Amino acid sequence: MRRCSATSRWKIKIFSVSLSSSAEGDPSANILLQPRDRLLIHRNVDAIEPASAYIQGDVGKPGRYPLTTNMTVQDLIRVGGGLKASADTETADLTKYKWGKRDS
Repeated sequence: MRRCSATSRWKIKIFSVSLSSSAEGDPSANILLQPRDRLLIHRNVDAIEPASAYIQGDVGKPGRYPLTTNMTVQDLIRVGGGLKASADTETADLTKYKWGKRDS
């Protein structure tokens, strides 16, 4: 469980809770609720859409493409229509997003 707090006029505590641990009866994850508590259940992105990768910039067909097994940067460029003549062939920016548990 991860805890963050902020102090102002109201005392706010934010807890990251493992729902699977809570369902299994782990008392540290199955927190007793109090008046005005709110619980936000996040969407499981993997369950609602297939894995995909995005390509933008100076390529023929920028957009979202299905992520295939062992897909590489060059594979994504190829399915994205290849580099345009105006593309800087020396560098690009790759952003990775990791879903799941946060690092402590």
